[in-house]
Amino acid sequence: MDNQNQSYFKLPLFFTFACYFIWLIVPMINFFDFANITIRYRYDNIFVYHITLGSLTYYLLVYMIALYFFQKYRIYDLSKNLVRICLLITVYTLIRYVFYILEHYILSNIIFRFFDHDYIPLCLRFLEWFDIISILIILIILFKIIPFYSSVIEFNSIVIKRIHIQIYSFFLSYISLKTILLNVYAINELFDSSITVMLLFVLLTFLGWGILYKLFNIILINCFGEFDSQVKFKKLILTLLGTIFLSALISTIIVFIILMLYMPAHLNLKNKIQFYSSYFLYSFSGINLLFSLIFSRYFIKIFYSKR
Repeated sequence: MDNQNQSYFKLPLFFTFACYFIWLIVPMINFFDFANITIRYRYDNIFVYHITLGSLTYYLLVYMIALYFFQKYRIYDLSKNLVRICLLITVYTLIRYVFYILEHYILSNIIFRFFDHDYIPLCLRFLEWFDIISILIILIILFKIIPFYSSVIEFNSIVIKRIHIQIYSFFLSYISLKTILLNVYAINELFDSSITVMLLFVLLTFLGWGILYKLFNIILINCFGEFDSQVKFKKLILTLLGTIFLSALISTIIVFIILMLYMPAHLNLKNKIQFYSSYFLYSFSGINLLFSLIFSRYFIKIFYSKR
């Protein structure tokens, strides 16, 4: 990776990692508050999952937004923008902390008090989306109101092609990895295991992400028909949405057919999925990866075809 390529990636990564490590203070405080609970071993595992795999969705979003705005305003020089980036990180963290306090107030004083146990998972899902939307709104507002110094860097066609491949591989590989992490049953089993098993699972997951990233790199080589000086955010989103929708739809249909043909006839479809949830999700993940590789090339060629 040459200096131009590094300058394109280093500020979004710096911003994302800085936000992540500062935000680690919150779960660390909660962790020590629970130092005397009787199920400490389980909380240890949940803590490890929360600060690693459980945070990926949020910080993927942070990285996407940072990548978009940093390249939109051509912000590549850290030395000229260090103070402004630190200001952005500080304000973002403080606002997120306010939202965090608000979420916990809603959780403890409204949801747990007034909602039936069966509705709590739905409420937690709502809070998760609330958190994601709040991240999106906060970052968009902050990038709009905080001025930055722009840089003049002209990327040659080779560098631009490499940038496209790396960014698309990063997000597409994450989507494929996320389907594996949907297996709630397997995650719960890990929570009941030792902290060593949980750490090993986290390590293998990140290793798997690296393998998927390299795999998408290979698949996407020579896939872009035209190059421009910036990765088009709309094209990236459309490629992701199209790949997710079609690969998930076809994978679900194939796995459902397999369940209907080979699972016990006395069970209805819902019970089959519940009874074989682990096998269903592992099969879905493998088939989904295959179709993700196919459809990602298809959508990229559509959006980047030569005019």
